[in-house]
Amino acid sequence: LTPQATNPVILLNKENGVLNVGITAVWPSKTNEPGKVRMGKWTQYGMQAAWTVMSADLKTGEGDIIIQGNEHTETFILDANSEVVGRVDTDDKKNVWTLFARDGNSWRSIYSATSDTGESPIVSATLPDGRFAAIGRIGDDDRDSLAAIDPKTGQTTKLFSDARYDVGGYIKDRWTNTIVGASHVADFSTQTFFDPQLQKVRDAVAAKFPNTYALLESWDAARSLFVVRAQASGGPPALYLYRAAQGQLQRLGSLYPSVDDASSGQRVALTYKARDGTPIPSYLTTPVGQPMKNLPLVMLVHGGPASRDTFAFDYWASFLASRGYAVLQPNFRGSDGYGDKWEKAGYHQWGGLMQNDVSDGVAAMIKAGIADPARVCIVGASYGGYAALAGATMTPDLYRCAVSVGGISDLMAMQYRLKQFASGNSASVDYWRLSIGEGEANLKSLSPIQHVDAVKAPILLLHGRDDTVVPFDQSFTMSNALRNAHKNVRLVELVADDHWLSFADTRTQALTEIETFLAANLK
Repeated sequence: LTPQATNPVILLNKENGVLNVGITAVWPSKTNEPGKVRMGKWTQYGMQAAWTVMSADLKTGEGDIIIQGNEHTETFILDANSEVVGRVDTDDKKNVWTLFARDGNSWRSIYSATSDTGESPIVSATLPDGRFAAIGRIGDDDRDSLAAIDPKTGQTTKLFSDARYDVGGYIKDRWTNTIVGASHVADFSTQTFFDPQLQKVRDAVAAKFPNTYALLESWDAARSLFVVRAQASGGPPALYLYRAAQGQLQRLGSLYPSVDDASSGQRVALTYKARDGTPIPSYLTTPVGQPMKNLPLVMLVHGGPASRDTFAFDYWASFLASRGYAVLQPNFRGSDGYGDKWEKAGYHQWGGLMQNDVSDGVAAMIKAGIADPARVCIVGASYGGYAALAGATMTPDLYRCAVSVGGISDLMAMQYRLKQFASGNSASVDYWRLSIGEGEANLKSLSPIQHVDAVKAPILLLHGRDDTVVPFDQSFTMSNALRNAHKNVRLVELVADDHWLSFADTRTQALTEIETFLAANLK
């Protein structure tokens, strides 16, 4: 499609006191405010900042404050008419969050609870009947559910849960501004709609993709036309236009136009046993047309660590498989999506249980005859980059090479940076304290930079210069330490890119560097 807009307007760009940081929340305007949207922004609140709902004019970009929270406000809840009807405040010191319902110009506390980091499970939209919604653990449940909270009584009712997997998100109808369903990830992403009309469409579309997935991305106000994202086979997903009345599906285009099924690899879901007998869910991608026997293996470790891989198309795994490698992606303990106990099993286990689960994946592939024990490399980004460096330093005989993309090498420096740039009691500091642990001796013992003398394999470091999550210095200092120890290391600076390899040129550069490095060390 050819863009029609000219002279785009930047919303709230010139408003005094607005802090233009982060991704803003956007809601439709009230019915009596045509030509406007409502946006969540941080605004100055004395010497601090407060979460604020503002109205922005789509023509001029100018805006007004609708309601400003205080230094403890985490979010506001807007109903179907974009009226502010609820608020959540967080006490960072006590890690207590409180849900308030709005009564005219006053606020009434209806629910309060503690959490590990102080963050609340409350979402910023309501259900069609006006109830608030939350995604989190209900009672003694191990897995996250979607629940409704009555704004009058605070009574909580579970709306949707899955027996094995966490509910990961809610689905909002952009036309009604209300929550109409929930999503979770099994092997593939799955949607469940509470609205019978939308569920009927979802079922009809999903039936056309029986072995993969199909997701309703958006729809028109009449619910006659739907944009669908779906994966037809083992190749990349595509966008489709679905006409509900006719039951017709029209393919609009692939999200990776130059990638076909043949170059995507053959992908299977499997589990292997960790050394303590725990089954570890994972996904194996192998080159198309090659027997799964004695292949060079890449252990591809996801970030987070509270994240996870799925059975859906993965451009990293597909690229590597197209170059002749078997690729194993383990959802080690510490990954999310499998319940609270599974995720928390990774707390304080950087370089420990989480790393062992990855190493045990190598052993499983060798035992099954899939991997050549002399040709194994570990690759990862973010936390996965840490795991790659931990693999090279803590199990130096296991890997022929290691690739870290935006990885952490020095846990002490990382913890110090978090405390320096965030409040000492903030949710992010609390999370990393729980995840990584504390104590100088402990953090040093788990930091790859402290163990460079043990390295035997060549290491490739790639890092975005503008990475705001893991600073470039984490790779730069690791590179210097390895060079000083006379180790084989190459540092590649991805100029002007961020933590997520957001730009096509540097993403291609990173993949090219990895391809060249693996070919030199695994073939």
